[in-house]
Amino acid sequence: MVRDGWTIEAMMTTQYDPELTPDLPKYMETMAIKSLQREGHCICNRNCAIDLNHRKRAASRAWRDAHPGYMAQKSREHRARRKLEVQQQNAAAALEQTA
Repeated sequence: MVRDGWTIEAMMTTQYDPELTPDLPKYMETMAIKSLQREGHCICNRNCAIDLNHRKRAASRAWRDAHPGYMAQKSREHRARRKLEVQQQNAAAALEQTA
């Protein structure tokens, strides 16, 4: 798929047992990103699919469990801010057209 000057390409296909290794696709994606970065490739996705540090991942999971609605609320707030920005931009553009 080509979009806005960048492409998504399948690098590999694998079969695995999701019950035995549920996080395998996330590990594979993270390792692919890190390998491409080490080789100097300019990649759009710089975020890792999974933190390879088990302690940090466990701490993040514990925090999310202790604050169950936090991310949903922050997402709603972000969408509301973005919607307001778009409305203000559209209103300013409409005002310029009428002037």
